[in-house]
Amino acid sequence: MKSCVMSLCCGLLLLSFGVAKAAAPMSATGYWQTVDDKTGKVLSVVKIYKAEDGTLAGNVNKILPVFGQSPKDVCKECDGPLQNKPILGMRIIWNMQADDATTWVGGRVLDPKSGKVYRGRMTITDNGCKLNLRGYIGLPIIGRTETWLRTETKACK
Repeated sequence: MKSCVMSLCCGLLLLSFGVAKAAAPMSATGYWQTVDDKTGKVLSVVKIYKAEDGTLAGNVNKILPVFGQSPKDVCKECDGPLQNKPILGMRIIWNMQADDATTWVGGRVLDPKSGKVYRGRMTITDNGCKLNLRGYIGLPIIGRTETWLRTETKACK
């Protein structure tokens, strides 16, 4: 009887550790490759970081010379202070707030090619190796999702 109770206690302890471990938040911070939906080619690298207000933001860290794009490209279609500013270094994600352990919502996403700003939602998948970034207007059902790939983790390659 005593060994049965001991086994049960150990089992519950291991189970609770597993649940706690599964609930631990995954980080979206780091470097992410943006990928062309049609060709699978890497277009750029975006650095996602924790902003001073605790939300997540992202800047274009690198632009690869594919499809005629260049690190010297500017945001021709952007409005206001971003118009004709370099895309390299530009903040394209801001104000993403944690919703749960793998999802951030409430932020904005700038498409530097069109100059349009969308509402945003980010979700980490595949053990932190992929980030699904959804830009939408109004409801999330009316939008588009891009899948980005984490760059700096060996487990993701």
